[in-house]
Amino acid sequence: MPKLVDHEERRNQIALAVHRILLRDGMEGATVRAVVAEAGMSSGAIRHYFATQDELLRFAASQIEQRAGQRAIEAYARTDRSPRARALGVLEEFLPLDDERVMELKVSIAMARMDPALSRVQSYWSGIRRVCRTVVLLLAGVTSEVPVDRALRPAQWERVAERLHLIVDGLAAQQMFYGDQSSATELRAALARAVDDVRAEVG
Repeated sequence: MPKLVDHEERRNQIALAVHRILLRDGMEGATVRAVVAEAGMSSGAIRHYFATQDELLRFAASQIEQRAGQRAIEAYARTDRSPRARALGVLEEFLPLDDERVMELKVSIAMARMDPALSRVQSYWSGIRRVCRTVVLLLAGVTSEVPVDRALRPAQWERVAERLHLIVDGLAAQQMFYGDQSSATELRAALARAVDDVRAEVG
């Protein structure tokens, strides 16, 4: 009887192999040859699922971004924690605080450069802005089931979400460019100050 192959699982296995390579060797190390060795599959098997290296990297990047998003969702769902702790937990997932999150941000930047239409940039920007709006509502004590974009009615709150987004992006960019100038502890402290400012303004 022929062996049944779970094609989605195979694709995910390949994406995980790419993830390990990116974490260990960076973007330049993510060649098809390296993926073949890491995944323990033949080059033909890899090509069966991904016709080009770009296609393979795009899929791996989407999986990486989904994991970051899932971690943020899980942090938000921690209702046993204070709103401040939940807000910090959510926003920290988008800062390069450890090797994995540094890799995730580098991959997102590299994938954006590969996308001539900049659709990935727009998607990532929209996702972070929506997260910041959610955090503002959380700190304001809004627990309605109304979708975030409709619940965030006061123009003042939208400006606060915009400012928070700029701070998150700014902290991430500074750490990527000048990583030796600040530690993860200092980055967390700067984010905590920003969250406290938001809480004081909307709480």
